[in-house]
Amino acid sequence: MESVHGLKIIDWMSENNPMEKSALLKALRQEFGEETTFHTCSATDIPLEDLLEFFVTNGKLDATDGKIGVPADFACDC
Repeated sequence: MESVHGLKIIDWMSENNPMEKSALLKALRQEFGEETTFHTCSATDIPLEDLLEFFVTNGKLDATDGKIGVPADFACDC
């Protein structure tokens, strides 16, 4: 099973408009594969939904009006 660094998700999302969570999950699974897991600088084997939640909680993604997107002032500090 392939593991992709979570920042690739943010890179992909920065090139797309904010999306509703269900549409975003579908698009990301099409882009990266159904079975792909993700990792960050501090964690491994993260399922996609958990990664999105982690990024929203830590301010790397913005959840506004039912849509998830990259904040305009995003800067990676990892």
